[in-house]
Amino acid sequence: MASSGGKGPCLLWFKNDLRVTDHLGLLEAASRSGGRVIPVFVFDPEVYSPHLESESDVKWLREALVSLKRKLRALDSDLLVEIGRVEDVLPALCERFSVASVVTEREADCLWADKVADINRSIGCELKTYTYTMFGENTGWQYPLVYAELEQGWEPTAPLSAPAELSGE
Repeated sequence: MASSGGKGPCLLWFKNDLRVTDHLGLLEAASRSGGRVIPVFVFDPEVYSPHLESESDVKWLREALVSLKRKLRALDSDLLVEIGRVEDVLPALCERFSVASVVTEREADCLWADKVADINRSIGCELKTYTYTMFGENTGWQYPLVYAELEQGWEPTAPLSAPAELSGE
């Protein structure tokens, strides 16, 4: 499955950074693979537990993934959504698609960090991480704060007033 230039496809593993505009991982994945990027999101039951997530968390995540899928389709791509232990799913996808590298965000959360380390040992290709931050430069790649979605018609709104019983009035 090697493309011109001898580069194989790159798997872009989405976790928390669920956007397309100004996405350093997407740019890195495209540059590593000559544009052959396989975006994936994995519902790992050890991470997305129904005992830890509220109904509104699940609804928000679903809406964010639907939005991400729509934006990727506008770029002539798509989002592959899998369910299972990410330590099992990602190596299988790497083998299935003859992936040359995996790009994902660096994790501070211990559970995710352990999973990323396990995956790095088992995928048989390079794993490149970037730092996901909303505020300037961090230990990873430089990440500028860009309000691209605001430029696409989003309007900031004033904060809601606190209920009278909570505002001290």
